[in-house]
Amino acid sequence: MGGNSILAELEENTQQKDVHSERRTESTAFRCVLEIEWQRPVSFAIAILFVLITLLVVKPKSVGYALAIAVLQFLSVLLPLACIWFGDELGEYIPSVTKPSPDRLVRVGGWFLLFMRLVIWWVVYR
Repeated sequence: MGGNSILAELEENTQQKDVHSERRTESTAFRCVLEIEWQRPVSFAIAILFVLITLLVVKPKSVGYALAIAVLQFLSVLLPLACIWFGDELGEYIPSVTKPSPDRLVRVGGWFLLFMRLVIWWVVYR
């Protein structure tokens, strides 16, 4: 009986290690997706595209009007860019219930806000 309980315990420990290694692999893959190195240039390019596409869709009649639209569009993407670029720092200033927000969550929120503009444009201009 003692040998069976030892084998059962050993098997349970092995299963727990397998579960932990799978979680580690998933979190490593998730971490690679949320690395900052590629997020800054891609988010900036998307923000510039939003500004340029808005100028093409609105077709301003003067240079001053075009400049005003460009500035307003850039200001509207400033919060999502800040969340994506500075997720670590903003996570400390955006508290969750009892502790600072995780930087990954702040970055995901920034991407969500940035792409919500596409949904809004689709609804408005379709």
